[in-house]
Amino acid sequence: MTGPVIGWLATRKRLPRWAAIGWNVAGLLLLANIVIISLLSAPTPFQVFKYEPGNTIITQFPFVWLPGFLVPLAYALHLFSLRQWSAMDKTAVPAGQASIRV
Repeated sequence: MTGPVIGWLATRKRLPRWAAIGWNVAGLLLLANIVIISLLSAPTPFQVFKYEPGNTIITQFPFVWLPGFLVPLAYALHLFSLRQWSAMDKTAVPAGQASIRV
């Protein structure tokens, strides 16, 4: 739910670099948490969380889009964003401002 706000701030250059990187790392950690819980809840031999009914709804359409497409897409977009923010020059001078080098 914070994605649109963070995106708007980032495109307006109102978001510090550290905040964008932190938000992406937090997003990756939350995704990892959900994936681990869902794997441990699935009806497999290493199932830890045993709830009734079993976690089989994600094998049916349209819910199969969650683990098959949306979760990998979210991981990829967070990683691409982290790569982009990490590659930005920390010492870049905003456009229109001259820098004096000694």
